[in-house]
Amino acid sequence: MVLTFRSSTPEERVIIERNANGDRRVARAVQASHNPKMWNLSLEHPSGKRINGKFHGDGNTVNLALTQMLMDSENDYKEEAARGHRPAYRIDHNVRVGDSGENIFGPIRSWGER
Repeated sequence: MVLTFRSSTPEERVIIERNANGDRRVARAVQASHNPKMWNLSLEHPSGKRINGKFHGDGNTVNLALTQMLMDSENDYKEEAARGHRPAYRIDHNVRVGDSGENIFGPIRSWGER
């Protein structure tokens, strides 16, 4: 009698896109352990941005799903590259409010004014 053991490590597919300046994006698909046709997708940008997704299909078509993720995020990647792959600037929408609820704005002065 021959014993056959199934591997406990899930199947994984990786696409690495590397540019001439050394920037790289990594698209990864990891097969779910409970369902061989379910794949967990992730895409990592050089800025640290991570995009997650799921795909249901066989191993032959999961590479197409990874390629589609790369294509869908191409504009975001180009915007990040223009910023030097720094995270996006977040605008602070907080406003100072007085006791009666009115907005309080500080005086706006130019550089040379006193």
